[in-house]
Amino acid sequence: MDSKNHNLNISDLPIDLRVRFELALSYELGAVELMRLEYMFNRDRSSLSLTRELLGDEWHKMTASLVKRQFLVWGDKKRLELTSKSICIIAVVEQPIWKN
Repeated sequence: MDSKNHNLNISDLPIDLRVRFELALSYELGAVELMRLEYMFNRDRSSLSLTRELLGDEWHKMTASLVKRQFLVWGDKKRLELTSKSICIIAVVEQPIWKN
């Protein structure tokens, strides 16, 4: 980060954050949307509930947007499920990256 004008230089980020940032940009995922997909993947109900409370009415808009963009799909039991597209993104984000 440049201290004079506070511009973020992506190449200055650690490689794991850089990959996360690039994925979010390429799939047009917001940070909260990506966190929601991760929480669903990890079955972290408490974090999902907290996020839902914090977002309020925006939660439903996010749900509709994620379904429309095929990150989520309504399953047989009327529950939201991750699509293969989401699972691939989460697999990359969750995998530790080691820089030699």
